[in-house]
Amino acid sequence: MNIAFVTINGRAWGGSEVLWTAAAKESLKQEHKVLVSMFDFPDLPQPIQELKDNGAAFHFRRRFYPPLLKRLNKKISNSFAGEGKKKTYHDYLNSFGADTILFNLGGGEEMASDPHDLMLFVKQTNIPFSIYCHSLSLVPVNNEQVNENLRVSFSKAKHVFFTSNMQKETYEHQIQMKIANGVVMSQPLNVDTIAAVDVHDTGYYEMAMIGNMLLRHKGQDVAIKALSGEKWRSRNFRLNIYGIGEDEQYVRKYVAYYGLQDKVVFHGFEKDMTNIWKNNHIHIIPSRQDSGPITLFEAMCCGKPIVGTRMGAIAGYVEDNVNGYICEPGSVVSFEEALDKAWNRKEEWSEMGKESMRIMKEKYDFNPANTILKYLVA
Repeated sequence: MNIAFVTINGRAWGGSEVLWTAAAKESLKQEHKVLVSMFDFPDLPQPIQELKDNGAAFHFRRRFYPPLLKRLNKKISNSFAGEGKKKTYHDYLNSFGADTILFNLGGGEEMASDPHDLMLFVKQTNIPFSIYCHSLSLVPVNNEQVNENLRVSFSKAKHVFFTSNMQKETYEHQIQMKIANGVVMSQPLNVDTIAAVDVHDTGYYEMAMIGNMLLRHKGQDVAIKALSGEKWRSRNFRLNIYGIGEDEQYVRKYVAYYGLQDKVVFHGFEKDMTNIWKNNHIHIIPSRQDSGPITLFEAMCCGKPIVGTRMGAIAGYVEDNVNGYICEPGSVVSFEEALDKAWNRKEEWSEMGKESMRIMKEKYDFNPANTILKYLVA
């Protein structure tokens, strides 16, 4: 079978790239023919480069618009073309002979917001396709044309994949339509087994905050402000921040502003999750906008309790007062209250971590690449 993976993500790599690359890798193993379509980033991330090395064909698109002459030629040609026969920049999928397509959307509106090209292709094509949405925003998009395009694309798709039930329900709320073909997917993880990871004794209660340094998504500032109160200054905790990103210097300024330099350590990017959890007792996730943070599931696999916001999959995997505490996104007061509850049970964090492992065993699909591939080829 000829399978095309079309990613619309504006970044070369991130959490939204993990599953489709794993599915493409599995497709090659099963001897399907694979096409990857992505923006023309100067360097390919290693997992994507491996697809190329293993025989996947690639189609690179300009990150913004095609050259002016190409745009003009398409516009003129389409003005004379009949309904259903207009040209789009995605006609390479016809040339590839795709039997099925997975559109991987960094958010969810990229397709619906491109009425003269990607949305036009979706309306015209007879190739079966599925859509994977990743981001989650609690603020509905008040644009009827975008929402109508979402209804059309979701209805025509074989499957619409989501990273959490909350994300699916949020889209249904926005477009005021049930998504009957919606499927909630797990993500590939960077840990091999479900097993408690013992923590090196440093004399501190070590808290880990992991994620891209992007405040509008990950909310690192919420956690820093929550830990700046007077009662926390006498507590023997340390906050370990893992990740890089455009807001890193801004986050460092928050730490300095609140005088927490002796309480907060920046570690940069760390790929080895087991190494992180050898050095931390608990995972705190102050997300403002997050549908299925992979670090949540990896921490739980390693036997760690969670303090997180009621965003996406977090609310589906953290049971309040069982394996952690849930609070409201964007609220320093709510996050600090949840942290305080967790702190008051710090001697029980190991037992709470066992509950995290139990929940993962009961709920998680540890082979999502095979699962999504079965949907695509069915």
